[in-house]
Amino acid sequence: MESSTIIKLRQAESTDVDTNGSYTIALKESVILEKGDIAKVHTAIIDTTAESIVELPTKTRVTMGIGKYIRNYRVADSGATPASYNYTAIPTTAPMPDLQTPVSFVATINASESDDYIITEIGVFPRNQDILRDFGGIDLLFNHIEIGSENIRPCKVPIPSMPIAKHMGKPVMFPVNQLIRTKLFQNINTAHDLRTSRLQLPFEIKTVNGTEPYKPTDLDQESFIVFGNNGNPIETGRSIINPFIEDLTFDLNAGTYTPQELTTIISDKMADLQSGGIVGDQVNVPGKLSYPVNSPCLRTLYDINDRIALINGSPQFILMPEAIKDKPSGGAYYLEPVIEANVANRTTAKNLLIGANEVSLNYDENLQKLNFDILHFPIYGGPASELVPIIAYSSGNNTGGDAQVALPVLPQISNAGIFFTSLTSQELLEDSDRKEYLGNQTSFWSQLGFQDVVVTSSHDFKNPIDPTGTNVIPCAIKFDVGTHITGVFLSLDSIVDKALGGVQLVPTIAGAESTLTTPIISNREFNNVINNEGYYLLEIGMNLPQKMIGGATSQNTTSNRLQSIIGKYFSQNGNFLQDDGAGSIVYQHQSDIPQVISELSVRVLHADQSPPEPHELGVHNSVFLEIIKSNNQ
Repeated sequence: MESSTIIKLRQAESTDVDTNGSYTIALKESVILEKGDIAKVHTAIIDTTAESIVELPTKTRVTMGIGKYIRNYRVADSGATPASYNYTAIPTTAPMPDLQTPVSFVATINASESDDYIITEIGVFPRNQDILRDFGGIDLLFNHIEIGSENIRPCKVPIPSMPIAKHMGKPVMFPVNQLIRTKLFQNINTAHDLRTSRLQLPFEIKTVNGTEPYKPTDLDQESFIVFGNNGNPIETGRSIINPFIEDLTFDLNAGTYTPQELTTIISDKMADLQSGGIVGDQVNVPGKLSYPVNSPCLRTLYDINDRIALINGSPQFILMPEAIKDKPSGGAYYLEPVIEANVANRTTAKNLLIGANEVSLNYDENLQKLNFDILHFPIYGGPASELVPIIAYSSGNNTGGDAQVALPVLPQISNAGIFFTSLTSQELLEDSDRKEYLGNQTSFWSQLGFQDVVVTSSHDFKNPIDPTGTNVIPCAIKFDVGTHITGVFLSLDSIVDKALGGVQLVPTIAGAESTLTTPIISNREFNNVINNEGYYLLEIGMNLPQKMIGGATSQNTTSNRLQSIIGKYFSQNGNFLQDDGAGSIVYQHQSDIPQVISELSVRVLHADQSPPEPHELGVHNSVFLEIIKSNNQ
């Protein structure tokens, strides 16, 4: 009489998960396959619900590192010096200072100390020699102590996807140019992301003289971090410009979330007037004001100034252009906010808002993608009774009664806004006393598809600026509308003055009404079947002489581990995919030598044998293998 044994290969019971759908199971007891026994896939259940949801296995702490910027629009030139322009309210003169770039971010000037170092580059090396695969394709994150604030913050280093076949001999170098306090530079990417990126770990340490590039050799068969200045601290007392960053932090309970649910939660957290605490006297500065908003997304001029004053060393508060090359003739390196030293003279009119008054995460049903549709402070115009967002135009520079100097008509898409310097998430766990503590990094933001939204900053040691007779190390950030920041959408119709018959330009002063924005769109498409060939291949790693022979192409089209073909014909978005063995390839053991099965690997693959994309599959995958014992035994 035949008898059967069912072997359950459930991903949740694995301690070795490479990616969802790719894992290894150590069986609780071994199974012996003898002559005449049959092995086949009884049932395969593939978790394709991940196509439409975001799953958090544990409670998660979400952190958004937020910087603020102003657009160099209507910035007064009063009291200008060769070093800087003054930043005041809406000026009557000099509406557009010559700062070369349209955006200036809130920053500080700090003095370097004896434990400050510079990271110049990193080198990355593939962890295996599989020439058919790529490595990289990841934003590497390194925790470091920020100069000035002493806060621990991540530094992002984008690594593109590269063929292993072309990079087997030497590591590939990528610039960092980041100043850090102490030598802490710890990688915090998730284990899953690091495995799928196929990078050689851990990161070793190399040094170079000054800031010269590191020259890798054939002996460098590893990934590493390069410290400049021979690994020694930089010169003390140097002035260093850093972006002023604040964190928005909130917790999400474990569970399954639709993208629509997440838009509501995240938008509400960002738009909360009191997300940083109760509005009022939040800053411990004698004689301070009671500030009307307490949010990393929006603050007032005096609030930012007083918060910066609390940083060790009381650094200088400035507004730094996003990029700077050479000092323009008669221009300035940066903006200096005009701060009333006497608290009694700090009026509401002088307490300007900086940041974004409108912030929103949206889900586009047509694109089936998340997007930050607005992260800026619009320019308002129109009748006083019904002000609306507009595109404003700058057309000249009137310097206090001098003849107007004609400039090209420049559209202005915002007053100010915010940008992200980091988007991170960590497990929020409980110990035996139910006290919460932070665990490993999670992939929450990559599940949402926001990999490119975070800006990358760098310090330029080779080109210091000299605003006051002393060298200052500048910090550069490149902002792209629609990638890092948002603004009013510049359409062709926005320049047409409808009141004048529709063929004349909009007056440069009045501007043009517009409610459309240029959003930051995620790169993940929900409810999208990435595998478009209608089936998955199921490989089970055991010594069963199955063989699949494919076409003669440059890609690998053969397999000796294929055990089932799982069709997707009956699959629907947001559901599990189940195969009841119809596509199973039956194996009968013919050898007189028994085979002991104690450990089995499972891999769900695309038709081209490539693994599923991150978050294409969920965590609830199970395969049931049936062993039918021969009745001859």
